[in-house]
Amino acid sequence: MNKFYLATLLLFINFYVSAQNNPEKLYAEKYGEMAVSEMKKTGIPASITLAQAIMECGAGKSKLAKQANNHFGVKAGRSWQGERFGNFRKYESVEAAYLDRSNFLTGRKNYASLFKLDPCDYKGWAKGLQRSGYAASKRYASDLIKCIQRNQLYNWDGEICKEQPVILVSDSLSAITASIVDEPENQPVVSEIKPVYHKVKKGESLSTVAKKYKTTVSKLKSLNSLHSVKIKPGQRLRVK
Repeated sequence: MNKFYLATLLLFINFYVSAQNNPEKLYAEKYGEMAVSEMKKTGIPASITLAQAIMECGAGKSKLAKQANNHFGVKAGRSWQGERFGNFRKYESVEAAYLDRSNFLTGRKNYASLFKLDPCDYKGWAKGLQRSGYAASKRYASDLIKCIQRNQLYNWDGEICKEQPVILVSDSLSAITASIVDEPENQPVVSEIKPVYHKVKKGESLSTVAKKYKTTVSKLKSLNSLHSVKIKPGQRLRVK
């Protein structure tokens, strides 16, 4: 075996083993697709969603996450009609927690400025969350950015931003091994169309949005992982 490939393989084995012992990376692999789904529906960067969850619930290891499926530390408050876990909201599933957190950001005026930002600009979103008063810590934005960078969470934004593919740690070793055994031929570069988003205005329906962009309701539902035709003002929809 070529010494270069052997060294590369050993490097990735070491990386793979260390990654398996990293709860933050394991959390991202487990819930990354869920964060991407919310990004498609709302425009909130998947990297931001994952970083907030990792910081708030200790990468899924906190008591609140394990017993209440609350991965974002959302408190119940007087208006909360669901189950409670102490002073916090309790969810039937982690997916419900992710959806509720998206609704929390999209439904409040103080976060409206965030949705004017590029969904691929995770640094801008981190700073915007801090400016909007999401957390009291003055280091909140920098902590979010550091979490994203050390775990390469920006890769999860790539599925929508078309910057780079999502690469799971569990896939890395097999990919390198395959390249050693059978080196792939050069592949043609295929240019991809940058996605287009629309912010829902008052009075608009999924049908009127589809008509505006000369597409179909079913196509919009597919692009945004929608289970119904219900949309609301301020919601960010991918239309192309």
